[in-house]
Amino acid sequence: MSGYQKTLRITSIILIIFAGVAIFVSIVALATGSGAAENGALAEDVAAEGIGGDFAFSSIVGLIQGGLQLVAGIVGLWASGDPQRIGSFYWLSIVNAVLALFAIVLFAIDVASGAAVGVDVAACVINAILSGYAFHVASKIRALDHA
Repeated sequence: MSGYQKTLRITSIILIIFAGVAIFVSIVALATGSGAAENGALAEDVAAEGIGGDFAFSSIVGLIQGGLQLVAGIVGLWASGDPQRIGSFYWLSIVNAVLALFAIVLFAIDVASGAAVGVDVAACVINAILSGYAFHVASKIRALDHA
């Protein structure tokens, strides 16, 4: 097992852990309604301003991203044992990084409107960095496999 394969295994485990956290946070956010309701706004005010819908959309994107990250982590563990299988992880990490950047924009808009907190944006930034690093490692393994 090469150094990159060991790095892929560790990165995949980290992806799985963060995916679990992202899924949990998204489910809690959807279950509580919206970030604005947590800040003391009445449910009618949230519905009238439309903040809840935007935040719910962001939470659903976060849930999808967490699910995709979980799948990428599992596929990464699977691919760390056999470099021939790195292709699916490579593409999953690209899609996950793009979705993470999209989620950063969504949560930044929610923070600006008061519907979310900065921690949401920070979590998306961490996910984008992890996905980018996973893509980098997959690229190195892919290059070594094709050499």
